[in-house]
Amino acid sequence: MSWEDSEPVNHACPCGKSTYFVMDRSDDWGRFEQRWGMDCHQCARNYRLYSYVTFHKGLRYEAHGWAKKTLFDELMSCNKECDVARGRLQRHLMRNYKARWLEHFAGTNKKAVWCALTREGDSYPSLGTFYDHVRRGGLERVLMGYLTDRHADIVVRVLRLKDEKLDAMAEQIQATLAKMQKKETELRSALFT
Repeated sequence: MSWEDSEPVNHACPCGKSTYFVMDRSDDWGRFEQRWGMDCHQCARNYRLYSYVTFHKGLRYEAHGWAKKTLFDELMSCNKECDVARGRLQRHLMRNYKARWLEHFAGTNKKAVWCALTREGDSYPSLGTFYDHVRRGGLERVLMGYLTDRHADIVVRVLRLKDEKLDAMAEQIQATLAKMQKKETELRSALFT
């Protein structure tokens, strides 16, 4: 059950003065992964290994490449900014609407809750999956899971909220996500592989 490493394959580094290596690894369970390492000291200061998940012919694939440190740092900054904005929105929902949200569904049967959350099955989860989530974690825990940026639109719709601060936070998250997507596209197009 141990991992077996192939011989490292050396490639020219971005500056061309040294190399970086790629080592394939596999185990008895049919899992594969790659390890990348930079041998060049200059490139190690100026580049960061960037990994992302993509799909090819329906199969999940982890891609790698060397990104300029400045682009990498800008993307990480956008990512952090987005996480902060999401946390702020979630705290706002919890602080201002948690009691009202739980109270809204108090005494309501599970199917009626599911209908309200999914517009009678127009969106995830299916009724069976919803029942499974409730069985595993309880209805309150499932409902609390909706007090996040991913589901803020559902909370706004169900409670018929008019909250300018919440709207501004959601717009900020969308703007940050767009900025992050633009940075990621820029970074991926400039990757050195």
